[in-house]
Amino acid sequence: MVTHGFTKHRSVVTNAKHHVNKNYVFNIDLKDFFPSIHQARIWKRLQYPPFNLKNEKIDIANLIANLVCFQFEKNDINKKNFLPQGAPTSPIISNIICERLDRKLFELAKEHNLKYTRYADDMTFSSDHNVYQENSEFLQKLHEIIKSENFEINPKKTRLQKRGYKQEVTGLIVNEKVNVSRVYIKNLRMLIHLVVKHGEEKAQSIFEKHSAVAVADLKLVIQGKLNYLKMVKGKNDTTYMTLHTKYLDAYKLIEVEVADTKHQEKVKIGNKKEKIINNCEHNPKELVRILSKFSDQNSALKWCVHSEGYEELYKGDYIYFMNCLEKEFKEIEDDIRRFSNRMYGKIYGFLFEKKLSFPKENKKYNYTWGDNKLEFGWSSPELKDWCLQSSNHIPFKFKLEDKYKKEINGETLSKFLHITTAFKNEIEVRSDNDALFNLIENIREEVLYEKKFNLEYNEEEILGLDFYTDIQWLSKGLKKIFEEIAKRGEYKIIKIYVKKDKDHFSVYIEHTSSYSKKESNELSKEINNGDFQDIKKYFCSLCDWSVEAKCLDGNYRINYLKSQGVEEIEKLANEPKGFTHILRFYK
Repeated sequence: MVTHGFTKHRSVVTNAKHHVNKNYVFNIDLKDFFPSIHQARIWKRLQYPPFNLKNEKIDIANLIANLVCFQFEKNDINKKNFLPQGAPTSPIISNIICERLDRKLFELAKEHNLKYTRYADDMTFSSDHNVYQENSEFLQKLHEIIKSENFEINPKKTRLQKRGYKQEVTGLIVNEKVNVSRVYIKNLRMLIHLVVKHGEEKAQSIFEKHSAVAVADLKLVIQGKLNYLKMVKGKNDTTYMTLHTKYLDAYKLIEVEVADTKHQEKVKIGNKKEKIINNCEHNPKELVRILSKFSDQNSALKWCVHSEGYEELYKGDYIYFMNCLEKEFKEIEDDIRRFSNRMYGKIYGFLFEKKLSFPKENKKYNYTWGDNKLEFGWSSPELKDWCLQSSNHIPFKFKLEDKYKKEINGETLSKFLHITTAFKNEIEVRSDNDALFNLIENIREEVLYEKKFNLEYNEEEILGLDFYTDIQWLSKGLKKIFEEIAKRGEYKIIKIYVKKDKDHFSVYIEHTSSYSKKESNELSKEINNGDFQDIKKYFCSLCDWSVEAKCLDGNYRINYLKSQGVEEIEKLANEPKGFTHILRFYK
């Protein structure tokens, strides 16, 4: 089917996908598209299959044609009824009228080895070879077909886009993949920043002064742009997730998906909505001890993410393996809840949730697990049934149905093996998954690039780190740190370096030459509000977190998340080189 406008499960995105990575993209537009579809054309078309609206007593086709058309007085003498643009009935009627046109153009494209799609009056052809030269056989036939169907090409909107230049289809970039333009992202960032900088009311006032729309709600404008970005790039795209999070923070809105509420409390943010925060005990050493069981040679937990030993150890006995998993999980379940209910929800969802992808009671969203909201795990009924059919059915080889497939970082998860790898990549930074390096580079692009900060670090030093953590929440905490740094734009150098010890290592994020304009006691109280409160929430049980800074009353280290026996405020002998965040991770 070549029609992508006003059709179920189709959109500008599906339309653009057909023309990705082509040498030539050729766009044409039909002139006066809706006014060209007159009442008589509709009346006649409805008399033929599949409608067959022929009746001698009641002319139903004529009644329908009358209802969906609008009378346009071209002059005092001639009056024409045609399909009005903007009417809810016009899109589907136009597709019906264009059915024969699409069929002819599809055959023409096939004859010349081209791709063809249509979105309303916007028609696109693409190929790796050039058939679009003036007076070419293809163009001659194209004009003949369109004329024979009583349409006319708009020459002002005809364009040939070659590889090496921006190629656009229905407003989307298609050079390498379907994407929105950089201008779109820049504009969306600017609108969100407007709210962050000036507050909701003042931002709305500023927006109204410069908006082309007479009455526009800035919040709804941002929501619409975010939803469009989500449709194009996907809900797991890092750019979308970053901007969505900033939007929620800007308007004091919260989206929470947690599997356990045993260790949570509700706190008020002014007169805004209630926010659920993690109220677990901070103990990163213990959380690492628990997560390291996923690499313990004698643990069934290891073999739920390592395919090479599963078959040999468990002989394809799925039930026996799941019983082993359940027994081991019960031994650590209470500790996981105590140190991180977020990690508990992730692990439980991956291992034991049977209702993944099922809508929650009276809720629109589904049971999922992890940062990528995956809907498949070890206890999914489809996997269980498949494994029980034969002892030769190894879970890791199970092929996912289309509804469970998901694209992460450009790769499609099509087997259960890919699901287990995705879980492993959510709980462990390894030298072979470049997780920490990718986080830093994403932050460089999303937070620091436009403000022209100079980020310096040793790439090999970062790539050489291996440790267990919750990468989803580590990412949120790191971004919040850099967003906080970016607010002090007068100092442009940021340095990251690592210091290693026997059982831990520390990552230093130094904002060179920056200092605190507060006394040490006042700086320590920052943990109770704003960015620092969020950072503490994100890093709870992931790492110890401190800040070293030159304060108004001297040089100090403030330990916001600390191990037992460490003082909250420590006097420093030497002046720090800048306002420095220190993250201590345990091995």
